Amino acid sequence: RLRPRVEVFLKASTLLRFPQFAYLRANLPLRSRAAECLQYRFYPKGAPLIQHDSPIKSVSLFFLVWGTVDVVAINEAKEQVGLSTVSHGDLKPYVGELSVFGKVAPTDTVLCRTPVHCLVLVHTEGGKFGQILPEFKDQAELTARKVRSINM
Repeated sequence: RLRPRVEVFLKASTLLRFPQFAYLRANLPLRSRAAECLQYRFYPKGAPLIQHDSPIKSVSLFFLVWGTVDVVAINEAKEQVGLSTVSHGDLKPYVGELSVFGKVAPTDTVLCRTPVHCLVLVHTEGGKFGQILPEFKDQAELTARKVRSINM
């Protein structure tokens, strides 16, 4: 187990791997405050990160540090239908933001295609993270509004 200050510094440095946080490069104090909300986690191949029809408050936001996940829908025959793939190298390498910030219940399942290392923002820390980085929260809320308008 790492010392808390070292762990926060490593998570704050890892945030720079995500294009959405590049503007924080020169602001270590703000990055560190955001990093305190996050947890490092590992998930094996095949593990579900998000289950469709899960309660909103049980969904977390997963920033993929390494690995690939599949977003799948479950059809009437209870078969998985692939919708998209998200990888650590993508422009948007995260899933779950619509539930954490936009209050949209998950309609799809997210499964690990490979072993996945990620920074996780649990739902209960979403408010604090959103206060620290309001631009990220605002973008997720805007996307959630668009999704809700399409689904109506």
